[in-house]
Amino acid sequence: MTLRSIILGLLGGSAICAFSFFNDRVVNQQMLVPHQLPPIVYGALIVGVLLSGLACRHLGKRRGITASEWAVIAALWLVACGIPGWGLMECVPPTAIMTHHYAQVEPGWRSGAADVVATVPEQMLVNVDSDDGTVLNGYVCGLAQGDQHIPIRAVPWGSWAKTVTFWLPFVLALTIGMFGLAAVVHRQWSEHESLPYPISTFAHALLPGDDGTVAVLRAPLFWVGAAPILLMQLNNYLAQWFPVLLIPIRLRVDLSSLYVALPFLNGPGFSYQLSFAVLGLAYFLRTNVAFSVGVVPYLYTAIALVLGAYGVSLSGGDHLGGNYNTFLFAGGYLGVFMLMLYTGRHYYRNALHQGLLFPAAGATPATSTRQIRAALVGVIVAATLLLVCRTGWLWALPGGVAAGLLHSWAAPRLTARGPVDQQAVWGMRVFIAGILVFLALLVSLGLDWQLAVLFAAITVVTFVVVSRAVAETGAFLFGTFFLPGALLLGFAGAVAIGPRTALTMALASSAILLAPGWAPMPFMVQALKLADMAKADVHKTAKCGIAVLLLCAPLALAVTLYWSYDRGAPIRVWPHAANQYPGRDMVRMTARLQAQGMLDTAASVSGWERLPHLSPNRPQVVAFVIAAALTVLCGWCGLRLTKWPFHPVMFLFLGSFHGQWISVSLLAGCAVKAGVIRYGGADLYNRVKPLMVGFIAGSVVAATIPTIVGGVYYLATGMAPPRMPGSVL
Repeated sequence: MTLRSIILGLLGGSAICAFSFFNDRVVNQQMLVPHQLPPIVYGALIVGVLLSGLACRHLGKRRGITASEWAVIAALWLVACGIPGWGLMECVPPTAIMTHHYAQVEPGWRSGAADVVATVPEQMLVNVDSDDGTVLNGYVCGLAQGDQHIPIRAVPWGSWAKTVTFWLPFVLALTIGMFGLAAVVHRQWSEHESLPYPISTFAHALLPGDDGTVAVLRAPLFWVGAAPILLMQLNNYLAQWFPVLLIPIRLRVDLSSLYVALPFLNGPGFSYQLSFAVLGLAYFLRTNVAFSVGVVPYLYTAIALVLGAYGVSLSGGDHLGGNYNTFLFAGGYLGVFMLMLYTGRHYYRNALHQGLLFPAAGATPATSTRQIRAALVGVIVAATLLLVCRTGWLWALPGGVAAGLLHSWAAPRLTARGPVDQQAVWGMRVFIAGILVFLALLVSLGLDWQLAVLFAAITVVTFVVVSRAVAETGAFLFGTFFLPGALLLGFAGAVAIGPRTALTMALASSAILLAPGWAPMPFMVQALKLADMAKADVHKTAKCGIAVLLLCAPLALAVTLYWSYDRGAPIRVWPHAANQYPGRDMVRMTARLQAQGMLDTAASVSGWERLPHLSPNRPQVVAFVIAAALTVLCGWCGLRLTKWPFHPVMFLFLGSFHGQWISVSLLAGCAVKAGVIRYGGADLYNRVKPLMVGFIAGSVVAATIPTIVGGVYYLATGMAPPRMPGSVL
């Protein structure tokens, strides 16, 4: 890891965060970071490696950028991709202000017992009490006149200062904690379980060798795969500029009309699209993984049709709300998480052991070291009792002292049972610190610490399982269909949770969980694997990733606010539109509880007092348990039966539109791989790899070109360029 690689990584990451919202919402192009295979990163990597190779020829090998340096650069760019978009910063401003907007247009939000704005904790919303129209209306409609852009000082930064001081630490604490957890799971996933990491494998194939050249680029099959895809997508893009002269090549068969007959599908029906990027990635997957994810939408459809014939409907309710789909997906996530913990139980236990400052295996720390560690544990426990559990000093001080004494006594007796990488120990401590700060901020909103712990646990499971899915399947377009608030309502009932608590959890979810497929942790998981494959320092890469987050998160937030006040916020886009659901659900819940005469009870219970009022939704809980049990059973069969064809990761997709979109391409890639291995063996399999890398490379370069051309065209003319329809990957 060199200084120039870190500088180039930081500069590139800053550029991604500065340009992302402008590209997506002002120029109105395809999203700069549309998924976990961002074309801007891998397209820039391909171009950069080629230019570096040319420089090596003319200036000498010493001037060229090495493979490990390129890996660090690309890793930091990847980390930056999780910051400005739907995974983080684009969701924060609408969460902080859109409740005010919907309160103006929804008559029930300020009437009767349901005053939504007054119910939201003060620090979660921008204060618009003394607003002259600039703060709220300026955000929604924009302040610019005509084609002129507003000066930076025209943005009401002062009105946002208070809520930003809550939201920025809130999202940063959670994200830093998840970065630490990414460092913990890295060695277990990459070496002990040998997950394929198909996206990182593709990126590593693009890195130069010791002679400064890229081996895959010298393979004729690479160009056989890349050139036709690039030319085809360029033709489709030029057809948007010159529709009279060119005819686009269609790779999609639209069957969205099936949605009328199949409303339980989480999307506009089946859309059969051949994606060469997905086909190429499927070649690097385990066959049962590609087959399972490819076939599960059809199995889910068949089962849903049978259940529908017996009067059991899987549809109904709001998107991400409380319906059967919500609990089926959540059960699948829990099942995969349990299997993950079981598989790596020894490694994770040792990492947790050392993360809690217990000695490493075979180590005998000095008495002074043991005392310092015990004192530190005591301080952490006391702070947790005080800030998270809100016990007061009367319990926090004795609790901290008792924890320190217990740790000092147990340390010589409870050493770790096996070796653990220092990066995993460091990552576990970062995770613990980040999650404790996250819990303290949740409790500061008025949540009971018990609910805050459950909320944080669901959040952690979501991000870890999404990261696992990306590492194991290469499904770069991925999402979830549940939020913590909806799950807890299903398990506890409206009386036990209460309207205010439900609204608070829903808004907290809106800032961090609306699109986990764009979250920073999966990008960090890929980044660490790429650095490891290129023999860069994984520990230092993780630390630099946190530096990228701390540098780029405020930049991305400021850029998002500026362009929102300049052009007007894109209120029809998902992060804005989704913020109408928390208030609507709260109004409905309040009306229902009031009609039942239970509103006062729901508003008054707290802490352990909620237990007698538990009223779980039994059908939804049963759906959750069935999905979790089937996932675990599928994983057990995979471990015990050599010819078991299914993989538990299939339960993360079910009837989602992500699964529908990639199913055909995954099955095609699975068939190609099976045929190659059957008739050519391992030798032919390795020889065909450049062709598949070419498929992916051609797709990402083709997706990068519209972004560059569109940005240049907008800056030159001030007009939005034609937009490439659909996904070019």
